[in-house]
Amino acid sequence: MLKLRSFLLWSICLAGVACSSAQNMRDGASGGGAAVGGSGGASGAAGAGAGGISGVGGAGGAGTGGAGATGGTGGDGDLDCPAVSQTADNKVQPVDIIVAIDTSGSMGEEIALVQQEMNNFSQQIIDSGIDAHVILLASETDGSTMPMCTVFFPGTPCVSIGGGGFGVCIAAPLGSGTCPADSKLPAYAHVNLEVGSTDALQKIVGSYAQWKPHLREQSVKQFLIVTDDDADGFFGAADPMLTATTFVDQVNALDPASPLMFASWHTNAIYCFTACPAAASPGTVYDALIPLTTGTRGDLCLQDFKPVFDELAKQVAQNVKVACEWDIPAVPQGKTFDRGKTNVKVTLGGQEEILGNVPTGSDCGQNQAWHYDVADETMDPTKVLACPATCDRIQAAVEAKVDVLFDCPTKLVVLE
Repeated sequence: MLKLRSFLLWSICLAGVACSSAQNMRDGASGGGAAVGGSGGASGAAGAGAGGISGVGGAGGAGTGGAGATGGTGGDGDLDCPAVSQTADNKVQPVDIIVAIDTSGSMGEEIALVQQEMNNFSQQIIDSGIDAHVILLASETDGSTMPMCTVFFPGTPCVSIGGGGFGVCIAAPLGSGTCPADSKLPAYAHVNLEVGSTDALQKIVGSYAQWKPHLREQSVKQFLIVTDDDADGFFGAADPMLTATTFVDQVNALDPASPLMFASWHTNAIYCFTACPAAASPGTVYDALIPLTTGTRGDLCLQDFKPVFDELAKQVAQNVKVACEWDIPAVPQGKTFDRGKTNVKVTLGGQEEILGNVPTGSDCGQNQAWHYDVADETMDPTKVLACPATCDRIQAAVEAKVDVLFDCPTKLVVLE
C-alpha cells in the first residue's frame, strides 16, 4: 500500500458558533496564552504556537493546542469566521492507463501475450489501493480472428497469413471477454482504433477526442505502447529525439481548457531494444522518449511479458501522489451550502494562507487558488480542486493541511 506523509484536515464553519477575530488569533486574547492561542475546544490541551488554528483548539497556555472534541475557535487570517473541524481521509490520485497496441500483421504473438497479462497487470495496481482505469487503443476482434500467425522464414517475425492486421479482446474480469464488445466501464474502455507499426504516438494524439471521455482530470496518465517497430517519421520528424520531444509537446497541449488533465503523465513502452528476430525495427524513438517522461521500458525481443508488466505495475503505483481534490463534506443539519461563502485554507510548513477562488480550472494560471468541480453557479458542486501551482506545493510538502471553511464570503482571485 502506498505510504503517504501528507495529511488533510477539513474545517467547516458554522453560523452561530463564536470565534475569535484574526487579531485575537494573533494575540492569544481569547486563548489566554502568549503566541497564537485561541480559545480551544473542551478537550484541547495547553499548547504553544499553533493553538486556536481552526479545528485545533488550545486551552491557552504556551504549548501546542490539543484537538478539541468539537474543534476550537480561532481566526483565519483575513477571514473572521467561526469554525469547527471535521477530518477527511487522505486520498491518492487515480490512474488512467492508456494502452496503444500495434495490431499490424507482425504482432500476432505479442498481442496474445499482452492479452494474457492485462488482467494481472491491472489487478496488481488495484491491489496497491489505487483507483485504476484502463483505456485500450487497438483494433477490435469478433473472436473468430484471434491472433494467430506464422513464421515464414527462420529469424523473421511471426506474421498473419495474408499480411493483414489483428484485433484485441480482453478477458474478464478486466474486460467483458465478449468480442468485439469487451469494454467494461468504467474500469476498462476499448476504443476501436487501428494502430500501425510506426504511428502509435501519432494515433494517441490524433484520437484524443475518442478516449478523453474516459479520463479523470486529476488522474496520473500512464501511456503504454506495445510495438515491434519504431516511431520514425512522427509529425515529419526523422530524428528520434525531435520526434520524442514533439510528442511530449503535443500531449502537454492536448487540453488547454483543463490544465490539470496532463499535469502528471508518463510514457512506458514495450519495444525491441535491438534488431532481434522479433523486431521489425529497434525503437530508437522510444529510447529517447522514455527518459523524457520518466517511464519504464521492456524489451519485446525477450518475448516474456510478465516481468515487464510486473515492473510497470510497480512503477505506476510509485508515481501516484496525494490527490489535489477534496470532497465537500455534508453540511450539518440545519445549515445550507452556499458556494459564495466557502473558502480554502492551506497550511504548508506551518504557514497558513487563504487561497483565492477562480471560476474554472482554465482560469488557474499560476495563481495560488482553487475552483469547484462544476462551474455552473446554479448547481451545487461536490468537490474543491487545487489549481496546478497550489497542487505542486501540496504534493511536495512533508506535511500539508487543507481546511475548507464555510459561511465566510469567498475570497476571489482578481483575474486580469
